Amino acid sequence: MASSLVAVGKGRDCREERIAWRRTKRRLKKLRPQLPASSISHAEVKLAILKGKPSKALGPDGICHLHLKHVPDNCINLMAELFNASIDENKVPDSWKKANVFMLPKPGKDPSEIKSFRPVSLLSPVAKVLERIILERIRREIESPKDQHAFKKNHSTTTAITEATSCIVGGLNMEKPACRTIMTCLDMKAAFDTISIAKLLCGLEGAIADKKVCGWLGNYLHKRRINVQYDDVKSNWLTLRGGVPQGAVLSPNLFNFFIRDVPAIPDTKIITYADDMTLLVQDPLLSKAAEKSQDALDSLQKWFKDKHLDISAGKSTVTIFTADTKEFKQDQAAWSRLDTMLRMTGHVEQVSARLAKANNILRALAGAKWGSSKETMLRTFKAIIKPLATYAGPAWHQLMSETQKTKLERQYVGGLKACCGLTKDTPKQLVYHETRMLPLSEELTLGSEQLAIAAIKTPGHPTSDLSRRRPKERTSGNRPRTPPLGCLEDREDEWRRMRGDTRAVQKRNHTSFVKSYLSNHGIHPILGRQPPALSEEESTLPRNTRVELARLRAERSLLLEKYKAKVENRPVVCCIKCNDDVGDLKHFLKCYPVKPLPMSKLWKDPVAAATALGLAVTPFDPGGDADS
Repeated sequence: MASSLVAVGKGRDCREERIAWRRTKRRLKKLRPQLPASSISHAEVKLAILKGKPSKALGPDGICHLHLKHVPDNCINLMAELFNASIDENKVPDSWKKANVFMLPKPGKDPSEIKSFRPVSLLSPVAKVLERIILERIRREIESPKDQHAFKKNHSTTTAITEATSCIVGGLNMEKPACRTIMTCLDMKAAFDTISIAKLLCGLEGAIADKKVCGWLGNYLHKRRINVQYDDVKSNWLTLRGGVPQGAVLSPNLFNFFIRDVPAIPDTKIITYADDMTLLVQDPLLSKAAEKSQDALDSLQKWFKDKHLDISAGKSTVTIFTADTKEFKQDQAAWSRLDTMLRMTGHVEQVSARLAKANNILRALAGAKWGSSKETMLRTFKAIIKPLATYAGPAWHQLMSETQKTKLERQYVGGLKACCGLTKDTPKQLVYHETRMLPLSEELTLGSEQLAIAAIKTPGHPTSDLSRRRPKERTSGNRPRTPPLGCLEDREDEWRRMRGDTRAVQKRNHTSFVKSYLSNHGIHPILGRQPPALSEEESTLPRNTRVELARLRAERSLLLEKYKAKVENRPVVCCIKCNDDVGDLKHFLKCYPVKPLPMSKLWKDPVAAATALGLAVTPFDPGGDADS
């Protein structure tokens, strides 16, 4: 395992690059006495420590970041002195250049193959504090490609996918003949591990003004050592010959700097996210689009060769987007999440399947009479289900059909039902009332609005000019598809006039959005008005009692004669108390308790309601969780 990791970056530097770096290193060494001393302050060290995560993972020096968060001020002063001395003298402690690498097996992969394991490196947390300080000082000097959407503020996978789908939709919506789009997705093979250190450092020497920091980076990145651990077995310490250290604070920014000079290719849009590069080429004629795409690949091939980077052919894909069904068959691109007609079929199928699997996790955490509390279940839902359903939503949700939206929402609502113990036949509107959650369609719309506000209010935002770059759409034939953020153009002026920064405007928009939804959909179908807030005292009740109360609020409890008759497929039996055959919630609360119970009491005072209905109030009451 260790040998395979070392072999990845071996032999990447050519002789000329190594010679160039040696000359640069000698020049920096001569300049060092003339350069001003390093001036890392106590405040910088303290801020860098606070920004780090409180991890308990020990580095090669036996220290974890949680230790650093509890060190006294005099220790922080000593760390500042150590950092200044390390940069001034260009000396890096051995433990800072070491990494303990743990090999974690990938699920569903053959354990007999090396590629079935994922290496995770643990570095010295002290060195990472210094890295964080240096990064803040050189961030503006180590430029990043404009088309790079990873490791940059206000950039994400959402902005990258939104830009790609906007380009594709723009081509399909153009006046006839509409543009065909060829999307080529290239995956750089082990890009972070194969970076030429000599080439990277030569570039940094010309970009960074503080030459002492540049020399220190050369020492820090050169000849790093790793120790691979699997189970209880450890390898010897081996030296790496290339690549930036995995898990280091500086590595993502150094990688972006390394690929900063991606060539600009005519008639080709390049979108990059980390080591994944996407090429978009458009033309009304598919043959010409193919020629342009091939020319772009030929140009990039020279650049990849010069950078000593390889492309993983097995992970690279080509997809053609066209509105002509005769031109390209659907089944030829069945593996792609974005199908050739941009109907979102593959994406919806994949997301729906993942939501179904995630819902099984919720069902394993709790049932109707046992398990985790409703609050824990909803937190789990927000951590697992909601991100899956809304991931990169602004890029694709407006392209879905109503049938596809219904399919996704069915799985989304299924997860919420599992959180509260509601039955499968509970209407989704009642589920949203019970969980105090927005419907999936509203969550996606809100996400698009928040992204549009960020694009308008944030200078240099990657999606700020999407509307200005939209081509002229056709006015006849098939109805044009709605591009990402396209339906929000009528609100752009309103958001521009709002005072405040991006976060302030987004906060106000979120508040007004939720209030608008509640005013239009806040009437509870059974209560006949907007339901009161559910009392916090309900959290003290056992799981089975809370489930029963939730089902009563939704009129899906077997305590209700009307619902029980429906389940058992029989007529409603008349009430022995009032001889009425209604059997709904209102009738139940009137006749079942000793004293009639107001319906609102199920929300305002659930403990008193449970007591009046003879339900368990503590886990040790008859029928409580302790019995199950």
